[in-house]
Amino acid sequence: MKFQKGNIISEEHRKKISEASKKRKGEHRPPEARRKMSEAHKGKLLSEDHKKKIGESNKGRIVSKKTREKISAANKGHRGKIVSKEDREKLRQRISGSKNINWKGGITPVSHIIRTSGKFLEWRQRCLIRDNFTCQKCRRRGGDLNVHHKKLFSVLLKEAMKCLPLFAPYDAAMIYTPLWDEENGKTLCEKCHRKSKHKTVA
Repeated sequence: MKFQKGNIISEEHRKKISEASKKRKGEHRPPEARRKMSEAHKGKLLSEDHKKKIGESNKGRIVSKKTREKISAANKGHRGKIVSKEDREKLRQRISGSKNINWKGGITPVSHIIRTSGKFLEWRQRCLIRDNFTCQKCRRRGGDLNVHHKKLFSVLLKEAMKCLPLFAPYDAAMIYTPLWDEENGKTLCEKCHRKSKHKTVA
Protein backbone atom coordinates (compact mmCIF):
# COMPACT_ATOMS: atom_id res chain seq x y z
CA MET A 1 0.00 0.00 0.00
CA LYS A 2 1.20 3.52 -0.83
CA PHE A 3 0.81 4.87 2.73
CA GLN A 4 3.05 2.06 4.06
CA LYS A 5 5.96 2.88 1.76
CA GLY A 6 9.03 3.89 3.74
CA ASN A 7 7.59 2.65 7.05
CA ILE A 8 10.21 0.95 9.19
CA ILE A 9 8.82 -2.22 10.76
CA SER A 10 10.34 -3.37 14.01
CA GLU A 11 11.78 -6.87 14.39
CA GLU A 12 9.01 -7.76 16.85
CA HIS A 13 6.33 -6.63 14.37
CA ARG A 14 7.94 -8.72 11.61
CA LYS A 15 7.86 -11.81 13.83
CA LYS A 16 4.16 -11.27 14.54
CA ILE A 17 3.40 -10.96 10.81
CA SER A 18 5.44 -14.12 10.11
CA GLU A 19 3.63 -16.10 12.85
CA ALA A 20 0.21 -14.95 11.56
CA SER A 21 1.15 -16.01 8.02
CA LYS A 22 2.26 -19.44 9.22
CA LYS A 23 -1.08 -19.97 10.94
CA ARG A 24 -2.95 -19.08 7.73
CA LYS A 25 -0.99 -21.59 5.61
CA GLY A 26 -3.14 -24.60 4.83
CA GLU A 27 -6.13 -22.94 6.46
CA HIS A 28 -9.44 -24.12 5.00
CA ARG A 29 -11.72 -21.20 4.27
CA PRO A 30 -15.48 -21.76 4.54
CA PRO A 31 -17.32 -22.45 1.24
CA GLU A 32 -19.04 -19.05 1.31
CA ALA A 33 -15.69 -17.23 1.62
CA ARG A 34 -14.21 -19.32 -1.24
CA ARG A 35 -17.25 -18.58 -3.43
CA LYS A 36 -16.91 -14.80 -2.79
CA MET A 37 -13.19 -14.91 -3.64
CA SER A 38 -13.94 -16.86 -6.83
CA GLU A 39 -16.56 -14.34 -7.97
CA ALA A 40 -14.25 -11.42 -7.19
CA HIS A 41 -11.56 -12.86 -9.47
CA LYS A 42 -13.82 -13.89 -12.37
CA GLY A 43 -12.97 -12.09 -15.61
CA LYS A 44 -9.98 -10.37 -13.98
CA LEU A 45 -7.15 -9.89 -16.48
CA LEU A 46 -3.61 -9.84 -15.19
CA SER A 47 -1.08 -7.52 -16.77
CA GLU A 48 2.05 -9.02 -18.38
CA ASP A 49 4.12 -7.42 -15.61
CA HIS A 50 1.92 -9.06 -12.95
CA LYS A 51 2.18 -12.48 -14.68
CA LYS A 52 5.97 -12.10 -14.83
CA LYS A 53 6.12 -11.31 -11.11
CA ILE A 54 3.99 -14.37 -10.26
CA GLY A 55 6.26 -16.54 -12.44
CA GLU A 56 9.40 -15.19 -10.77
CA SER A 57 7.97 -15.66 -7.26
CA ASN A 58 7.15 -19.33 -8.06
CA LYS A 59 10.65 -20.12 -9.39
CA GLY A 60 12.40 -22.69 -7.25
CA ARG A 61 9.27 -23.24 -5.16
CA ILE A 62 9.17 -26.73 -3.63
CA VAL A 63 5.70 -28.22 -3.77
CA SER A 64 4.82 -30.75 -1.07
CA LYS A 65 3.98 -34.35 -1.94
CA LYS A 66 0.41 -33.82 -0.71
CA THR A 67 -0.05 -30.80 -3.03
CA ARG A 68 1.43 -32.73 -5.97
CA GLU A 69 -1.04 -35.57 -5.33
CA LYS A 70 -3.94 -33.07 -5.28
CA ILE A 71 -2.80 -31.53 -8.61
CA SER A 72 -2.44 -35.01 -10.11
CA ALA A 73 -5.92 -36.03 -8.94
CA ALA A 74 -7.43 -32.81 -10.36
CA ASN A 75 -5.80 -33.41 -13.76
CA LYS A 76 -6.74 -37.08 -14.00
CA GLY A 77 -9.13 -37.82 -16.81
CA HIS A 78 -8.24 -34.71 -18.84
CA ARG A 79 -5.72 -36.54 -21.03
CA GLY A 80 -7.26 -39.16 -23.23
CA LYS A 81 -10.71 -38.34 -21.90
CA ILE A 82 -13.56 -39.15 -24.27
CA VAL A 83 -15.50 -35.93 -24.66
CA SER A 84 -19.07 -36.07 -25.91
CA LYS A 85 -20.07 -34.36 -29.17
CA GLU A 86 -22.23 -31.93 -27.19
CA ASP A 87 -19.33 -30.95 -24.88
CA ARG A 88 -17.00 -30.52 -27.87
CA GLU A 89 -19.52 -28.18 -29.48
CA LYS A 90 -19.82 -26.17 -26.24
CA LEU A 91 -16.02 -25.89 -26.03
CA ARG A 92 -15.78 -24.86 -29.71
CA GLN A 93 -18.35 -22.10 -29.18
CA ARG A 94 -16.48 -20.91 -26.09
CA ILE A 95 -13.18 -20.41 -27.95
CA SER A 96 -14.28 -19.61 -31.50
CA GLY A 97 -14.53 -16.29 -33.29
CA SER A 98 -14.12 -13.14 -31.22
CA LYS A 99 -13.79 -15.22 -28.01
CA ASN A 100 -10.52 -16.73 -29.22
CA ILE A 101 -7.25 -15.19 -27.99
CA ASN A 102 -5.93 -15.05 -31.59
CA TRP A 103 -9.01 -13.27 -32.98
CA LYS A 104 -8.12 -10.32 -35.24
CA GLY A 105 -11.59 -9.25 -36.30
CA GLY A 106 -12.17 -11.85 -39.05
CA ILE A 107 -9.52 -10.46 -41.39
CA THR A 108 -7.97 -13.70 -42.78
CA PRO A 109 -6.70 -12.54 -46.20
CA VAL A 110 -8.51 -14.07 -49.18
CA SER A 111 -5.11 -14.75 -50.77
CA HIS A 112 -4.15 -16.97 -47.80
CA ILE A 113 -7.41 -18.95 -48.03
CA ILE A 114 -6.87 -19.47 -51.78
CA ARG A 115 -3.20 -20.49 -51.36
CA THR A 116 -4.17 -23.13 -48.78
CA SER A 117 -7.10 -24.49 -50.84
CA GLY A 118 -7.11 -27.94 -52.43
CA LYS A 119 -7.34 -26.42 -55.92
CA PHE A 120 -4.18 -24.34 -55.38
CA LEU A 121 -2.25 -27.34 -54.01
CA GLU A 122 -3.30 -29.43 -57.04
CA TRP A 123 -2.18 -26.65 -59.43
CA ARG A 124 1.16 -26.42 -57.61
CA GLN A 125 1.66 -30.19 -57.74
CA ARG A 126 0.98 -30.32 -61.50
CA CYS A 127 3.56 -27.56 -62.12
CA LEU A 128 6.19 -29.34 -59.99
CA ILE A 129 5.67 -32.64 -61.85
CA ARG A 130 5.84 -30.88 -65.25
CA ASP A 131 9.14 -29.18 -64.26
CA ASN A 132 10.53 -32.48 -62.86
CA PHE A 133 10.91 -30.86 -59.40
CA THR A 134 13.73 -28.72 -60.79
CA CYS A 135 14.30 -24.98 -60.35
CA GLN A 136 13.81 -23.41 -63.77
CA LYS A 137 16.40 -20.71 -63.03
CA CYS A 138 19.42 -22.34 -61.36
CA ARG A 139 18.50 -25.94 -62.42
CA ARG A 140 18.82 -27.26 -58.88
CA ARG A 141 16.65 -30.37 -58.35
CA GLY A 142 14.64 -31.05 -55.18
CA GLY A 143 14.90 -29.22 -51.86
CA ASP A 144 12.53 -26.40 -50.88
CA LEU A 145 10.65 -25.61 -54.07
CA ASN A 146 8.01 -22.95 -54.79
CA VAL A 147 5.78 -22.44 -57.78
CA HIS A 148 5.95 -18.82 -58.86
CA HIS A 149 3.19 -17.12 -60.87
CA LYS A 150 4.74 -15.59 -63.99
CA LYS A 151 1.84 -13.17 -64.05
CA LEU A 152 1.59 -12.15 -60.39
CA PHE A 153 -1.00 -13.88 -58.20
CA SER A 154 -2.17 -10.50 -56.80
CA VAL A 155 -2.76 -9.19 -60.34
CA LEU A 156 -4.74 -12.31 -61.32
CA LEU A 157 -6.83 -12.07 -58.14
CA LYS A 158 -7.73 -8.44 -58.92
CA GLU A 159 -8.63 -9.47 -62.47
CA ALA A 160 -10.88 -12.25 -61.15
CA MET A 161 -12.75 -9.84 -58.86
CA LYS A 162 -13.08 -7.30 -61.68
CA CYS A 163 -14.35 -9.86 -64.23
CA LEU A 164 -16.74 -11.53 -61.77
CA PRO A 165 -18.04 -8.69 -59.58
CA LEU A 166 -21.19 -10.58 -58.49
CA PHE A 167 -19.09 -13.31 -56.84
CA ALA A 168 -17.29 -13.20 -53.50
CA PRO A 169 -13.47 -12.84 -54.03
CA TYR A 170 -12.78 -16.49 -53.11
CA ASP A 171 -15.52 -17.86 -55.39
CA ALA A 172 -14.40 -15.58 -58.23
CA ALA A 173 -10.81 -16.85 -57.87
CA MET A 174 -11.94 -20.49 -57.89
CA ILE A 175 -13.65 -20.14 -61.29
CA TYR A 176 -11.23 -17.67 -62.93
CA THR A 177 -9.40 -19.92 -65.45
CA PRO A 178 -6.17 -17.83 -65.94
CA LEU A 179 -5.41 -18.23 -62.23
CA TRP A 180 -5.15 -22.01 -62.69
CA ASP A 181 -3.24 -22.03 -65.97
CA GLU A 182 -0.20 -24.32 -65.55
CA GLU A 183 1.70 -22.29 -68.17
CA ASN A 184 1.61 -19.38 -65.73
CA GLY A 185 3.44 -21.43 -63.07
CA LYS A 186 7.20 -21.74 -62.83
CA THR A 187 9.11 -23.95 -60.38
CA LEU A 188 11.80 -22.06 -58.45
CA CYS A 189 13.99 -22.97 -55.49
CA GLU A 190 13.63 -20.95 -52.28
CA LYS A 191 16.63 -18.72 -53.08
CA CYS A 192 15.55 -17.91 -56.67
CA HIS A 193 11.95 -17.39 -55.56
CA ARG A 194 13.02 -14.78 -52.97
CA LYS A 195 14.73 -12.81 -55.75
CA SER A 196 11.66 -13.13 -58.00
CA LYS A 197 9.01 -12.19 -55.42
CA HIS A 198 6.70 -9.34 -56.47
CA LYS A 199 8.24 -9.47 -59.95
CA THR A 200 6.77 -10.73 -63.20
CA VAL A 201 8.93 -13.62 -64.44
CA ALA A 202 9.28 -14.67 -68.08
